[in-house]
Amino acid sequence: MYDYIKGKLVEKTPTYAVVDAGGVGYLMHISVNTFSQIPDNELCMLYAYLAVREDAHVLYGFASKGEREAFKMLINVSGVGASTARMILSSLNTNEIAEAVMTNNVSVLKNVKGIGEKTAQRIIIDLKGKFDHDSISPDLFVGLHNTARSEALTALTLLGFAKNVSEKALDKVLKSSQSDLSVEELSQDLTLAGLCGTPPYSPLELIEIFFDENEVWVEIPNVFNKPLRLSVAEAFALRAVADTALALPGGANSAALGSAIRKLNELTAIDDALVIENPHDPLLAELAHFCDINARVSLDYFSPTTNKSTSRSVVPRRVWLSGEHWYLDAIDLGINEPRVFRVDRITALADTGEVVNIETLPALADEPGFHWDTQAERVTLHLQPSAHWVAERYPVYSQRKLADGVLEVVLPVTSAPWLGRLLVRAGNAAVVVSPEKYASLGANTA
Repeated sequence: MYDYIKGKLVEKTPTYAVVDAGGVGYLMHISVNTFSQIPDNELCMLYAYLAVREDAHVLYGFASKGEREAFKMLINVSGVGASTARMILSSLNTNEIAEAVMTNNVSVLKNVKGIGEKTAQRIIIDLKGKFDHDSISPDLFVGLHNTARSEALTALTLLGFAKNVSEKALDKVLKSSQSDLSVEELSQDLTLAGLCGTPPYSPLELIEIFFDENEVWVEIPNVFNKPLRLSVAEAFALRAVADTALALPGGANSAALGSAIRKLNELTAIDDALVIENPHDPLLAELAHFCDINARVSLDYFSPTTNKSTSRSVVPRRVWLSGEHWYLDAIDLGINEPRVFRVDRITALADTGEVVNIETLPALADEPGFHWDTQAERVTLHLQPSAHWVAERYPVYSQRKLADGVLEVVLPVTSAPWLGRLLVRAGNAAVVVSPEKYASLGANTA
């Protein structure tokens, strides 16, 4: 139907171009290779292919007849659609595809994102013998100038940087005999680029960056190529997850989640069709009940420090989840202060039958979580794998993994004797990094 479209270039992106021909704007889906060859001046000509589907007519554009011929051959391979063919042509030029087919080089095709070994083998089998001058256009064998400079220029252009600026920067780098940038530093910079996006740095300009051994793949996220609308199945799944979260102890207190579900109900008809059954934990349910009625209860609480259980008289206020553990915010009536109890360390729980006026009790923080005493001292420890239990059993400000399995944690400490006992239990597997005054505390305590 169309052989080519020639006219004024209105818009150009790495995935599509808009050409105004005779007052009609044609949106043509293109490969990155074609994108790099479209001139920056207004006049543009692209060879065309119209893909007719049941739900849409999609127009594809190509910088050369050879690339169009390769595209047509690829979409005739079983399991290779138009999107996959365009991905292949964005990663390999026509000369590289022909060479891979003629030399049975499966690995070259497998390097294309989304192409597995079976698909790569099928492409080679189906296209074997078709890459010759008699059956297709001769310019299929005219490969792009695929030097390191051109590849880097294409990548920088894809990221949204001006071509003339990128060319000057690349020429400056190539003139240098060596670069001080390490692989690790390059990876960090590329990761940051994925988080920041590309100019003008809006949510619609985000990019996806994939690391595959020594190769880096950069592409526009597919999520922005279609309207962000939930399907019925997606809405149902989202509603199921949200209802499950609300049904958990403490979940009903989430006003934001409740508001989101109400909005979802207005757009769907699944309100009465969805029933969520959560696993029943008697202790959590009992604690949640006591929170609702402001009951005074007696509980036995196990302390890993003393390896003993003690009895407490408390008023449960709320139950919340952090990591893998459930916690109870309660007012400890023995000291009349808020305390945090880990639920799995509650060994016994009994209702006293007394209801407490919560207005007479100290207030809790607005949000659940660990709220450190302002007088707590920050102590940094380096923990060997055998002492990682410290980070699991006690709240920490922060933690990060270091080399050789060492875990660095920052603990809030209000008692030097407590820290000394902890260091004795951990033995040589825990080392105090700072403050220096605690460097020998473990040995002195022992």
